Amino acid sequence: MEPTPNRLIAQCPLCHANYPAAGMRLCSDAGNTGMSKVYHCACSGCGYAMIAVVLETTGWSSSVGMITDLQFADVQRLEALPGLAADECVRFHEVLAHDSAKLCQRLLVTTEPKKG
Repeated sequence: MEPTPNRLIAQCPLCHANYPAAGMRLCSDAGNTGMSKVYHCACSGCGYAMIAVVLETTGWSSSVGMITDLQFADVQRLEALPGLAADECVRFHEVLAHDSAKLCQRLLVTTEPKKG
């Protein structure tokens, strides 16, 4: 098993429960540089997870994380997909700028529980 960055990522930022060693899994070496690694840290306290990028070089380490509801298998699947192109990001920005009300309405329709 790959060593985990216990000094940098010890607790869930939401509920402050300690991450169990088995809940911290290496997703990949980001960019295969050997200096940065991506971890999926599953919290047994609140059920959420954190995706953490840990950068390590001689003499120092740092990390940045993102709270998510993704499972380890989801992260691996998404990581295998190609990245977004710049024009896709620009188009998404344009849609948000011009049609954000429609997007919000659509999200509300798909996430509201059905009344019955």
